[in-house]
Amino acid sequence: MNISKARETRIFLPFGRSFSDKDWTERILGEVILPFARKFEGKLEWFWFIRLYAPRDKDKGNCDFDSLPEKCFNSKEWHRSVKFRFRLNGDSRKAEKFLKERIRKTGCVITDIGDYSVIDDLGSPRFAPKDLSCKRKIERAKLVTGYFHILSRIVLDSLVKKNGRWAIEKCPHRFNYFGTIFESLLHLFCIITPVKTAVFSVKKGSRKTITAPMEFVFMSKDGWRKLKEHPVKM
Repeated sequence: MNISKARETRIFLPFGRSFSDKDWTERILGEVILPFARKFEGKLEWFWFIRLYAPRDKDKGNCDFDSLPEKCFNSKEWHRSVKFRFRLNGDSRKAEKFLKERIRKTGCVITDIGDYSVIDDLGSPRFAPKDLSCKRKIERAKLVTGYFHILSRIVLDSLVKKNGRWAIEKCPHRFNYFGTIFESLLHLFCIITPVKTAVFSVKKGSRKTITAPMEFVFMSKDGWRKLKEHPVKM
C-alpha cells in the first residue's frame, strides 16, 4: 500500500429545508463519495471517511474554516461535515475536478482539496507508540489506513436508496439490535481486540449525563468531571 501523495477534503452540508438532520451523512456518501469511488475505481488506491458534528469553535481543521458561509451553521452554531481522505494513482486533477462537481451538485460546500500526511496522522502517538522505529510507524500507518479503507468500503456497499433518500441497509438479526451489520462488526471488533468498552457518568454543576470515554476527553475541558465508570460487556 502506498501512503504518499494522499489528498483530503472536508465536505460540509448546509442546514435548511433541503437537507435532512437524520440522513445527511448518507446523502454525502451516496451522492458524492460513492459516485467518485465507482468512477475512479481503477485509479483509487484507497479512501476513508469520518462524519463530524461539532460547535463552531471546535474541530476547525482540514479546511479554510473561516471562509465557510453561514448556511453551514445551524441556530445553535454547530456544523456538520464528512472528512474524506484518499489516494489516487497518477494525475489526480481530473478526479478532483469530478469530486468538486459532485459536491457542488449535491449542494454541499468545500473550501479546498489539500495534501494529507498519512504518517503524521496515523503514524502519530495516537496510533503508534513513540518508541517504535520510523519503519514500524510507517507500517502501522499503512495497516490503519487499510483498516479504515475496508470499513469505509463496507459502509458504501451497505448504502441503499429508497424513495429518493439514502440509508444504510437493514439487516435484521438477533445480534443486530438496531438492524445493521455494523453492530455485529462492532461486537467482533471488541472480542478480537483487548479494547475495554465503558460509559462514564459525568457531572457539571447540577447537570448529570452519560457519555463515552472519547467524548469525555472534550467534555472535561468544559468543566465536566467523571463520577463513575460503567464497563460494558460486548
